Amino acid sequence: MRTLFLLLIPFYLSVNAQVKEINFLGKKWYLHGYDFRIKGRDYGDDFYRQLSIQNTFPDEKYAQELSNAYQYKIRSLPKQINTLSAGIVFRPFYNSPLTFIKQFEFSHNIELERINTSAQATFTNNHGESQLLFRTFQIGYNPRFILSSPTFADHLKFYLSGDGYAFLPISGYVYNQIDETYLLNQTDGYDKNKIPFTDRLGTNHFKFGGGFSVGIKMNINCNWNFHIEANAFDVYTRHAATKQTTQSGNRGIQFGLRYKFGVPGESDSIPNNAVFW
Repeated sequence: MRTLFLLLIPFYLSVNAQVKEINFLGKKWYLHGYDFRIKGRDYGDDFYRQLSIQNTFPDEKYAQELSNAYQYKIRSLPKQINTLSAGIVFRPFYNSPLTFIKQFEFSHNIELERINTSAQATFTNNHGESQLLFRTFQIGYNPRFILSSPTFADHLKFYLSGDGYAFLPISGYVYNQIDETYLLNQTDGYDKNKIPFTDRLGTNHFKFGGGFSVGIKMNINCNWNFHIEANAFDVYTRHAATKQTTQSGNRGIQFGLRYKFGVPGESDSIPNNAVFW
């Protein structure tokens, strides 16, 4: 909670080398900078299959028809770039005499994720190919524990991150092309992504989990770094309709910029490039 308060209320800042020393609630918090990222998360077939069946259905016939409809996800690389993230980065052990410990970072990130993914499906009485469409919008929190390598090639560092993961729903629907004979109430249908769908069901689910990321960051100048990383998460989904929790996973890649405060300390300087830390 203290970290959330740091985001919302004014506080006293004083510059201290490459961090801003924040005096808050009688403690010193060493703020290193801000992270801004775009992410591509590729959820597996198990995730989407469960979204299609962990639902509240009009009747048993409808539920049975949907239970075997999902076949496989239609991959679309542009649609996998689905998350925006912004956060703050702390160096809690900045004053440690040990360089290895001093480099340790802890970040808090708020994320917005929008899924717009189609899947092949099979429905009774439908000839040819059918589809399901998953559209969700969620807000999430991503805490990260980050440890960086020593600098190499004057401008580069590797880093490893242990990540947490939790998302709350804002909106979510699963669109389908079920035969109209299964509908209790006739509708005009839905036209999404230039494809007609017969019906839609709401999906209300909470996601949480964690995993690891590995990446490389490149110094741009004294205040900016560019990051690229790959990650893999275990994902647990709690479905409001059935009160069940299902397990799946995602893999992804992300690109980001980090704005850093101040100037590097002497212990962070390296030959020919005293601005990368």
